[in-house]
Amino acid sequence: MNKAKKISQTTRRDIAKYKRDHPKATMEQIAQHFNVTSRQVQYALDLDERGELSRRKTKTVDARQLQSALTKPLPQLVEEQSHYTMAQLSAIADIDPLMRSRTIERVARARQVNLHADMQLNLHGVDWRILCSTIRRFWPEATDIDCIRIFNEERDRCSHNTPE
Repeated sequence: MNKAKKISQTTRRDIAKYKRDHPKATMEQIAQHFNVTSRQVQYALDLDERGELSRRKTKTVDARQLQSALTKPLPQLVEEQSHYTMAQLSAIADIDPLMRSRTIERVARARQVNLHADMQLNLHGVDWRILCSTIRRFWPEATDIDCIRIFNEERDRCSHNTPE
């Protein structure tokens, strides 16, 4: 028994389109038209029915490839994209409430992760949770951004006052 030659996704799409255009055509007729087996025709039609012929596979990219492809630093891009996403979300009036709340949660989580990474970068290895906790004992309304600003101001002030 000879094994049938593998057919491409394009041929499978063509088979599905042909069947839609010629609904009375039999599997054998379609197979003969495309010079494939009737089992390959059936497989192509099954894939089409499941919607798998129109899907494109997503390509995964690691963080280094992503950063090298970006023109802006990743934290800045995350911040800009979160603002853009929230603006788009508020512009869509008829969005499902569950989808809206999930999107808001995801954006908030991404911004929080981004902020914590940015804090670690700006605080040069200082445990930012301890620093922010200490600052908030004296200024309870202080945001994470305020903590970074205060730290940077104090670091600069201390570095200028060091004796040489």
